[in-house]
Amino acid sequence: MASQKNRYGKQSSAHTTTTGTAETSKTPAAAVKSVVATTAPAAPAPAASTAVALTAAASPVASPKVAAAPVASPVEAPRPATAALIEKLRHQDAEVARDAASMLGRLPEDSAAVAALSAVLLNVDGFFHAVVRAAAAESLGLLGDRSAVDALIHATGDQMAETSQAAIQALGLLGDKRALPTLTTIQRNANGYYLEFVQRTAASAAARISR
Repeated sequence: MASQKNRYGKQSSAHTTTTGTAETSKTPAAAVKSVVATTAPAAPAPAASTAVALTAAASPVASPKVAAAPVASPVEAPRPATAALIEKLRHQDAEVARDAASMLGRLPEDSAAVAALSAVLLNVDGFFHAVVRAAAAESLGLLGDRSAVDALIHATGDQMAETSQAAIQALGLLGDKRALPTLTTIQRNANGYYLEFVQRTAASAAARISR
């Protein structure tokens, strides 16, 4: 059966916020460009997916120079509990997928989980709903694996402000100085893309990393 996008309200091409189950635009729509990436095979790939290819709003950091998010090497076979949650990341109900993404961040660190959550953030086929992407970013911060830094940097330019904020917070937790140029760009917000609370989060994350 062809895979369809997670169902959980509407999505927009602008930097937006999620209210309840609807995602409401707060800024003018930005130009979009395709992001092409190779993701780890941890999550089951959709069969003949009908979802459109991912497009990301043209924020200053929406498409960093990342061909793929580095994952823990080697990626070991996931433990049974981890494998079951990874499979649920592609559940048609975004609430189920979101809960799976959150739970992965609360299990013992597993390289397969890091790879699968990074793939959610890259969202190459546009399948994953914003609530799932935000949960994936939060979990990557909790897992503390710096191989997720590039995927998190990519997610700071997400169309949904909550996902951007979750990715920024995760970068602050990881403490990797590679994130500082991106966080500085977000704070400056030269093209007006980022909402104010996302800018404040970037400032806090940058301060944490710079300590």
